[in-house]
Amino acid sequence: MKRRQQPVKNLKKEAEEEEVKVTLPSVDDLRIKDDATIDDGEESPEDSDGDVESEEDSGNSEEEVIEYATDEDPEEEEEEEEDVDDVFPLIDRKKDEEAEEDIQQNQAFYQRYHKDGSTYFGDDSSSDEEWGDTTKNRVGQIPMEYYKDYDHIGYNLEGKKIGKPEETKDSIDKFLDMTDNPDYYRTVWDDVNQREVVLSKEDFDIVKMIVKKKTLTPLSSDDFYLDSVPNKNSIHPVTNIERRKAAFLPNTFEIKKINRILRAMEKGLIKIRTPQEIEEDKEEQRRNATYELWGDDGKLVEDVKRRTILPVNRVRPPMHAESYNPPPEYILNEKELKLRKKWADWHGKRAFIPQKYNSLHEIPSYPLRWKEMHERFQDLMHAARMKPKPKKYFSMEQLLPDLPKPEELRPYPTSLSIIYEGHTKKVRCVSVDPTGQWIVTGSDDKTARIWEVSNGRCCHLFHFDEPVVHVAWNPNPSKHVIAIATDTYLFIANAMVGIPEVVESCDEMFERIGKLSSSKKAWFPATQKHQKTGIRFKLVMKGAVEYVSWHKQGDYLISVSPDNTHKNEILLVHQLSTKKTQHIFKNPHGKITCAKFHPSRPLIYVATQTAVKIYNLSNMTCEKKFKSGVKYISSIDIHPKGDNFILSSYDKKVAWFDEELSTKAYKTMKYHRAAVRKVAFHPSYPLFASCSDDLHVQIFHASVYDELDKNAMIVPLRILRGHTEKEGLGVLDLCWHPSQPWIFSAGGDHTVRLWV
Repeated sequence: MKRRQQPVKNLKKEAEEEEVKVTLPSVDDLRIKDDATIDDGEESPEDSDGDVESEEDSGNSEEEVIEYATDEDPEEEEEEEEDVDDVFPLIDRKKDEEAEEDIQQNQAFYQRYHKDGSTYFGDDSSSDEEWGDTTKNRVGQIPMEYYKDYDHIGYNLEGKKIGKPEETKDSIDKFLDMTDNPDYYRTVWDDVNQREVVLSKEDFDIVKMIVKKKTLTPLSSDDFYLDSVPNKNSIHPVTNIERRKAAFLPNTFEIKKINRILRAMEKGLIKIRTPQEIEEDKEEQRRNATYELWGDDGKLVEDVKRRTILPVNRVRPPMHAESYNPPPEYILNEKELKLRKKWADWHGKRAFIPQKYNSLHEIPSYPLRWKEMHERFQDLMHAARMKPKPKKYFSMEQLLPDLPKPEELRPYPTSLSIIYEGHTKKVRCVSVDPTGQWIVTGSDDKTARIWEVSNGRCCHLFHFDEPVVHVAWNPNPSKHVIAIATDTYLFIANAMVGIPEVVESCDEMFERIGKLSSSKKAWFPATQKHQKTGIRFKLVMKGAVEYVSWHKQGDYLISVSPDNTHKNEILLVHQLSTKKTQHIFKNPHGKITCAKFHPSRPLIYVATQTAVKIYNLSNMTCEKKFKSGVKYISSIDIHPKGDNFILSSYDKKVAWFDEELSTKAYKTMKYHRAAVRKVAFHPSYPLFASCSDDLHVQIFHASVYDELDKNAMIVPLRILRGHTEKEGLGVLDLCWHPSQPWIFSAGGDHTVRLWV
């Protein structure tokens, strides 16, 4: 439809009636020039389907324009010009100039894209100049992958082959173009002709307008402006919203996402594939692709979501014989009826006999309806209708942890070296001096013996009136002092072995201590009989002592009496230099089995039957409580670094605890076949061992790391076998050599063994 222009006379009348100042265009602007085109409401060149207009169409449009410009009488035009002269004082001259410029811009725009009434859109139609170009590829709209294995990319207008370009840009060249080439932002790749094309400024503006979903003609913003505020005296704008502060800052979410991607790339979680790897993946996908038999070549079959639940089987519909009015051939005679019943009795099934009824309401109820329905419900409930999932098979290497080989973790004890024989009953305990030259053992034969490690010779002997339950050698090298516990007494003795000067210095220390008074009257000097063997003090206990342990400095000693009737004396701390005894607990909760000092901090580890508590001796408070997960704790030992400890139990378990990790066990191991009697860390090597009534001593490698993100690594190394069973008991105690990877084990077979 053509636009009808409003006469100037009408504009004048409306302006006088409404008494509003109106800005009118000039008369020359109202007339359309002969060489201009008019937008008659048809589709713009950008919205057309690419068809080329003919010269006749363009000529007709010009004739229509001329007719439109001259369809009124000249006399009327002269009258209108006179009327316009009266209205000229109301016209804004500046607006006329702007309108003239807009019309000229529109004319230039259309002349640029409408050359001789013809346009070029798409690949199917082109101008004469482009058809004359013999370098263009004329293969049409087909995938260029078809020419991948050929030495050319298609054919030109003359039917000649167009060769592939020799050089292709890699990622470095593309990056250099991006930084150095000023036309990089408007350079596109022509996949058909295998070359780069630089878009003109006009083409680039069209692309931008299409992306922004705007019209392709340059329209002014005033064309769509509606004055919604008639008040001409207003001084404030309708909207004056300030931009938010966040609009001036970068997007924090994008920054976090970029940083997360960078960290993943640094850690190797995201691998940047090379163009060669990408091409290989595409080639493999194309090689392994599945195609539909009836589909177009090159279209992949979509993945179908398969149901895992199978549908329920439908109930079998009735057959002709089960009809209420079956055909005559299905009716059984007497002979057939006897055979059917005989067959049913033989197979144990109910014989179905077809019957005929005159009408539907004469049919009786089916006697087996509820039984068959019940059997069907049972089948649906018990029979699985799930599709079986494919089983995942794992090899043994995948299930086992990745651990180093035992040969790489040497040295550790592997074989028996010396057997210390001399006790006549089971040896309950063993302890080594800090130099590693001597060991002391305690037995049920009421003796404690000191042995020389290197040759197995018994150097000293202590006699008692009760079986020896536990022995502990003072860890201070300057003090050759041994603590020996029997059922009701705790003896402090001089080792009486080694360098004579050290033995004399120990006696002088005992003489100095003997002059001090005991506040609790629990420290008594030994009898003359015991004085001859080296025993210097005797501590009277009100319960059987089962465990003793020294502090690392050698001045404090712990004694544990689980069955003591006085609960405040179950755990006692004795100070050797002052000859004093302290009560740690007034009423301890649970039965205490053993206790140990921390190697470097003022802490004491107290083990009950099922838990381990850490007490701070400086402020007498409980810092932590660990749940062991075992039924009865037999022993406990602390790692030399002080951040980990290990315990054993009578229910065949060994538990490793990391104090910084959790209050529960880091590892709970059950590899013994009988009660675990003792567990101990090596003081200088990353080793620990456990002994059990199954006659085995098992050696483990235990690496503890300073990094907080690494847990301890435990590797089983060796099983030492050699002890024999006596009275149902196996290996009762063990201890490590202080400086060598050697271990001593005491067993119920009356022997002590050295493993190297």
